[in-house]
Amino acid sequence: RNVPVDKVKEFERNYLEFLNAKHRNVLDDLKAGKLTDEVTDTLTAVAKDLASKY
Repeated sequence: RNVPVDKVKEFERNYLEFLNAKHRNVLDDLKAGKLTDEVTDTLTAVAKDLASKY
């Protein structure tokens, strides 16, 4: 689902806050340059779930 253009900044903030709170390991992997299937799957699942609320 697409996020309305006027809500993108809000989505981005909420997305990063949620990842920081619930999936810190994923952010740590990204910072270390590791982009595994697990990381990609988690990022995609969180984005889809959050986007469905807009």
